[in-house]
Amino acid sequence: MTLTYHYSTVNAGKTAKLILNAHAHKARGVETLVLLPEIAVTRESENTLSSRAGLSCKVVHLPTDKCPCELIESMEVRPEIVFIDESQFLSAHQVKGLCNISDRYSIPVSAFGLRTNYHAEPFEGSIYLMAWADRIEEVPTPSSKEKHIFATMNIKVTPNFRERVVGDGAVDVGFNFEPVSRKLFGLDENWIKG
Repeated sequence: MTLTYHYSTVNAGKTAKLILNAHAHKARGVETLVLLPEIAVTRESENTLSSRAGLSCKVVHLPTDKCPCELIESMEVRPEIVFIDESQFLSAHQVKGLCNISDRYSIPVSAFGLRTNYHAEPFEGSIYLMAWADRIEEVPTPSSKEKHIFATMNIKVTPNFRERVVGDGAVDVGFNFEPVSRKLFGLDENWIKG
């Protein structure tokens, strides 16, 4: 089976795509598991994954120190397919666990996440998903500030979306981000080496 990494910028519809795919499998009687890293739970209500488009589904939280393969092995009924949102927050060990789910148990895994943070630095999970996934698929996103240009970078903005935030190194799982092109991001001025 395969591990597929679906990556993009913020506000690309990754979560909505995950929820729609999970629903399509469940509707056909496929035992489906949707995971969410514990660090991303602050954005979600308990045991529910929600998209900006208003779609939602049940989710199992994956603790920061838990291997997803060990989680699958401990389940009474094993899933036939696994989806994981916000996979950029996974550790290398957890990404290896996703590979093991696919390789050992022939369970397809679809991981959805960001490629880089708003400092233009890759996340640990994204690095290993890009390196180890069997398939890598970009979810194209129009830039929020440029016509006919696709976004490849993220910027953090103030809650009223009027000003760009720079220099803040805190992990923030929320909605105060916008997708932009690399040109508009401005690597020369805004790249903050992590």
